[in-house]
Amino acid sequence: MRMQVLGICLLTASVALAASPQNGASRITHEETVVRNAYTLLLPGALAAQGRSATPLTQDKVQGATAEFTSFDRIREIGTFRITNTSNKDITAYTVARIVTFQNGQSQWSETMKDFGPSSLGAALHPGAVEEIEVNVKFPNVEATAKVTAVVYADLTCEWSDSEALGRIEDHRKSMVIMEGIRVEAIKAALAESANDHPGAKAASIIRQRIPTDQASVEALVKREKLSPFAHPSSSGVSPGYMEDDAKKLEHETKEAIRAGRSERDYLSDQLEYAEKQYQAEREYAQIRRQP
Repeated sequence: MRMQVLGICLLTASVALAASPQNGASRITHEETVVRNAYTLLLPGALAAQGRSATPLTQDKVQGATAEFTSFDRIREIGTFRITNTSNKDITAYTVARIVTFQNGQSQWSETMKDFGPSSLGAALHPGAVEEIEVNVKFPNVEATAKVTAVVYADLTCEWSDSEALGRIEDHRKSMVIMEGIRVEAIKAALAESANDHPGAKAASIIRQRIPTDQASVEALVKREKLSPFAHPSSSGVSPGYMEDDAKKLEHETKEAIRAGRSERDYLSDQLEYAEKQYQAEREYAQIRRQP
């Protein structure tokens, strides 16, 4: 997923579709999809009530990538859009805005965000590369458009036509710093209890205890990590589900290590070394440099 900078302005791609009338007042809905390291989570649709225009695809400030719908499956109500890296740098995150317009003028707006994870992991959309993503598309409609609204490059520079979209990438990366920091803290605390024969279970328990339960607890974690406040606090991406999965994974892996004849404490020490490296990588990865 990479491309060369060809000096091409991001184009809004349009696909005309046969349609029949659809009833109902004009409305805008929002779906935010985050894809990271093959892990997809659906975040709350917090934008629908913000009065977003039904035609947000008018400004072309992103020159490093293009998006266009390439095919539609009417039976499954699935559309496929293609994103191309037209820059000369690796892209490590992007957002694509989509608008579906119905025959009666009703429009539906949605957004897909993809973040590949720290550049040290090697995943990115390389210069000249293309990837396709399937999304839900309601039928019948007369037109579907797609446009890249923000990109972040491996050198942490970025381009955007929608500041809020870039803010969601920034928020997602901050949330990963917080969650990796909690993992490091939990493993360290568990290993510090020398009398505990099952530090893996203890670490998992601490992770669960640290799961933020309200906005105040999220803000406290932001301050502890010395991060700037979330641009969209109501959908910060500090995911209880992600952290619970992490706790379960830690419990499972320590049990597997014991079955394989390894010391649970030795295994957890190895995990701490990895977690600390990941935490530092996430901290660096979150330092996106906005340019005027």
